[in-house]
Amino acid sequence: MGRPGASPPWGRLARLGAGSPACGAIGEDVWVPSTIHELQDLLRDRRVNRPSGSYSSALFDNPERILRKIMEESFEVCLELGRYEPDAARVAAEAADLVFHLLVGLVDAGVDFDDVVAELAGRRR
Repeated sequence: MGRPGASPPWGRLARLGAGSPACGAIGEDVWVPSTIHELQDLLRDRRVNRPSGSYSSALFDNPERILRKIMEESFEVCLELGRYEPDAARVAAEAADLVFHLLVGLVDAGVDFDDVVAELAGRRR
C-alpha cells in the first residue's frame, strides 16, 4: 500500500467503503489504481504533445467535435437505457464511450476529474 503524502504513478488515495474490492479495513486510506486517472493523465499528455494519428489528439484539435461527441454518446446511452430490455453490455459500452469523451472535454477545459468527484461528494445528504 502507499504511504501518506505520496502518490504513486499507478493510483490515487482512496478511502475504502463497504464492498470495496481493495484490501484494507473500511475507512482506511489506501492507494488504488484508477483507470479514470490514468486516462486523464494520458489525455493531458495528448492535449500537449498531439501525437500524429491519435484519436484524442484529433479531438483536441477541434473543440466543437468534442462537444458533438459528448452529445452523440449521451444520446446513445439514452437509447440503450430506453430499450424495453436494456442489454447491460451495450449500456456499459455506450457509457464508456460517453465517459471517455466527457473526460476529453474536462481535460480540454482544465477541469480535474477529482473536482467532479468532490462536487458529487459535496451533494451527498
